[in-house]
Amino acid sequence: MQVFLKPRNMDVKTKNLRGEGILAGKFLRTLNTTLPRRDRHRPIISSVVRKIPSAALTNVYGTGCKWIVDYITRISQIVSLNPCRHTAHMKTGRAQINSMEMFYETDGSGEPLLLLHGGGGCHEDWVHAGRDQFLQQYALISPDARGHGRSTNPQKTITHRQCALDALALLDHLGIERCKAIGMSMGGNILLHMATLQPHRIEAMVLVSATMYFPEQARAIMRQVSVENQPAAEWETMRKRHKLGDEQIVALWEWQRGMKDSYDDMNFTPPSLARIKASTLILYGDRDFIYPVEMAVEMYRAIPRSALWVVPNGGHGPIFQDAKAQFVQTTLAFFRR
Repeated sequence: MQVFLKPRNMDVKTKNLRGEGILAGKFLRTLNTTLPRRDRHRPIISSVVRKIPSAALTNVYGTGCKWIVDYITRISQIVSLNPCRHTAHMKTGRAQINSMEMFYETDGSGEPLLLLHGGGGCHEDWVHAGRDQFLQQYALISPDARGHGRSTNPQKTITHRQCALDALALLDHLGIERCKAIGMSMGGNILLHMATLQPHRIEAMVLVSATMYFPEQARAIMRQVSVENQPAAEWETMRKRHKLGDEQIVALWEWQRGMKDSYDDMNFTPPSLARIKASTLILYGDRDFIYPVEMAVEMYRAIPRSALWVVPNGGHGPIFQDAKAQFVQTTLAFFRR
C-alpha cells in the first residue's frame, strides 16, 4: 500500500472518478480474493447480489456495490475476530450524561487517545484497526456512541453534533481536558463537531472517511437502507455489536435511512472548519463509494494544520484488516510530529 501525505504548502490535484465504471462480476471476484476465509462468504455474497437490481451494480455511484462493500466488510470483521489484548489498566464504565447512559472502555497508560467508531458499529471495531498497537503508547478511551453497542438513547434521535456533545461530556466525566483522537466515518464526523465546538479539547486527530456534508451519492445509498429486508446474517452481525435488543438495531437502521433528509447536522463550510486548532490527518480511500475523494481535498484546504493521505484503491474506511499495519504506522508517526 502506498501513502500520499500532502503538506499544506503543496498543490493537490484530484482525479475525477465519476466516469469510471465497475462491473458487478469483476467487483465480486475481487472481493472473493481479498476476504479472509473467503469460501465461507460466497453464500453471503450471492444472497446480497440476488436482492440488488443488476443495473445498480454496474454504476460506480449506484447503491448496489456500496451496499455489498459495507455488508461484507462488517461480516468479515466479525467472523475473523481476533482476541482483544488488555492491560491491568483496563476498565469499563457507564457514564450518565446528556440524559443517556454511555458505555465506554478505558485501557493503557500515557497520553489519552479517544477512539470513535463508525455508524452502526461499536467500540470493539477498533480491534480490527490497530487497537492493540495504539494501546502500547496511549491510554485509550473507546466509547459506544449514543444508541450503539451498550449505550442507551432515550431521546430516540441521533445526530453527529449530539454525539460530539456526548463525547465531550465523557471527557469531562473522566477528567480529561485535552486529548488526541481518531474517528472512523461517523466518528470522524463527530470529531469535526468536537473540534469546532471546543477547539482546545482536541490536540491532534485523524479523520477517516469523514465528510463536511452529505453529497447526493451518499443520500442515494441512505435511501436504500431497509429494515424489512435485512438478511439473517446481517441481523446476526448487528446483534453481536448492539446489546440492547432488536429494537435498538431497528432504530439504527431507521437512523441510517433517515439521514437522507438531514441537512443541518453535517453542513460544515470552509470558514467553519478554519476554526479547528488540532493537527489533522485526513484519510480517504480514492474509491470511496459514499464520499468522493474531492471531499477530502476540500477539507484539507479548509483545515489550517492538516495533511492529506489518500489510499490507492481504498474504499470507505480503508483501515481494517490488511490495511491496519500501514494505518497504525502512519497514525503514530503523525501523532509524534
